[in-house]
Amino acid sequence: MASRKSPSAPAWQAILEKIESQNRLTIEAVQVNRAITDQRIQSLEDRLGGRLGNVEMARQHCRRALELNPRYARASALLRELDAQ
Repeated sequence: MASRKSPSAPAWQAILEKIESQNRLTIEAVQVNRAITDQRIQSLEDRLGGRLGNVEMARQHCRRALELNPRYARASALLRELDAQ
């Protein structure tokens, strides 16, 4: 049976330093990835917010058109009923 010799301290130290170095690189990569993801999410939020603003303006315009046009009196009354609920 072959005897087991433990590696010398410098060999373990070199392995530990290599692991620590790899860990630092991994952490840096994750941080960069997170920053990029945060930027993308913010960009999407900004674009979505603008689009929702446009939809809200269109809804208000349509509502005013319904209220002003006598042909849509019934629809306008239904909207008021919905608002009251």
